[in-house]
Amino acid sequence: MTKVHGFFIPDVEFLVDLRGLIRYLGEKVGAGNVCLWCNEKGRSFYSTEAVQSHMTDKSHCKLFTDWRRLRWILNVYANRSSYPDRKEGEDEEMDEELPDDRNLECDEDTLELTLPSGAKVGHRSLVRYYKQRFGTQRALVLSHNTKAVGRVLKQYKALGWGGDAGSSSTLQRQRDMQFVQRMKSRWMLKMGMSNNANKQKHFRAQVMF
Repeated sequence: MTKVHGFFIPDVEFLVDLRGLIRYLGEKVGAGNVCLWCNEKGRSFYSTEAVQSHMTDKSHCKLFTDWRRLRWILNVYANRSSYPDRKEGEDEEMDEELPDDRNLECDEDTLELTLPSGAKVGHRSLVRYYKQRFGTQRALVLSHNTKAVGRVLKQYKALGWGGDAGSSSTLQRQRDMQFVQRMKSRWMLKMGMSNNANKQKHFRAQVMF
């Protein structure tokens, strides 16, 4: 990984669980299809080959090292109190910014996570369903709003629907439409036959060459 892709582990001297870190990164890319650098904030990938190609093309073969946002990384690294650049009170401030897991609710049936703010986060495997957008026509049909139903009925009536397919007015309208269609067909045939002789746009008489 280091020679081919330039991947390296930062602060390796403070690493206490190398096997656990490598196992986690392998599962994140191979099973979760997540870029190590984008860290679920970029585009979604649906195969291991796709995320590997993305990481290679974008030079994302590196570990996301925002220690304040990656809580899991504290389990594989040593206590930050041993860091040479540690400042007084830095760990306490970091602990206060981490969210409390007890305020999070997870629904095992729908795989939805409810945040303390009330927002719901769905699982990435169901992203195709969250991206669905239904059209306005289906929304109008499913809606029980009286005004919406009235507008739909007006549109149907404008198209010739009267609520009774066997009424005399409907049959008369159908006969009128058939008559208009027959007249249009006759007119088109007549114009086609006449233009076929000498009224063509690029007609040239076959005499006097």
